[in-house]
Amino acid sequence: MYPSAVGFTYWGYRGGLRAKNKGWRLDYFLLSRELFDSKAFDTYHLTGYNGSDHCPLGLTLKSLKSLQ
Repeated sequence: MYPSAVGFTYWGYRGGLRAKNKGWRLDYFLLSRELFDSKAFDTYHLTGYNGSDHCPLGLTLKSLKSLQ
């Protein structure tokens, strides 16, 4: 949804890579074309959670009521 945005979902523990924001894009959502076209509304990184070497991702889908 945001091809030019810079955002990482994994930082190795060695070398303080998260603090330096030098990471990788390892985590994705996979959606069918139909679901993406009709239901996907937004995706985002939940950067405030620091309990792991991965960054949780959020996906907001449109409800069926908003499609009618």
